[in-house]
Amino acid sequence: MLYIPLSVAIGERLQLPHGGFGVCIHDDTIIGDDAIIHHNVTIGNGGARIGDRVYLGAGALILGAVEIGDDVVIGAGAIVTFDVPSGSYVAAPKGRLFKDATQVSQRREGEGPGPARPSDADPVVNTCWRRHPEGV
Repeated sequence: MLYIPLSVAIGERLQLPHGGFGVCIHDDTIIGDDAIIHHNVTIGNGGARIGDRVYLGAGALILGAVEIGDDVVIGAGAIVTFDVPSGSYVAAPKGRLFKDATQVSQRREGEGPGPARPSDADPVVNTCWRRHPEGV
């Protein structure tokens, strides 16, 4: 099922991989150019504004009158209830905001070149690191 009311403003070149299965976009939403929206994404009530070149991973929830800037990546399963500045990443499950990739996986103290390593204090990133040792 794909639900997009006629009142939704959609920019050019919107991509809906998997045929837009389970995508639900509510009234008063504005979506910029070159957006990619994967399956089971919900953009809820409140008039969300989605910028240009935004990637919404599978199962992401955008809830309320939030503004998502340009060049933003919303990870699969992330729940976003806050404004996201341009050039940011939001990781699941609690919608943790990262300004850039160096915050997602930081190098440990004293390590030389090679793939970035996560901080031991971050269980979400550590879980991803164990599954993807080449980096997050």
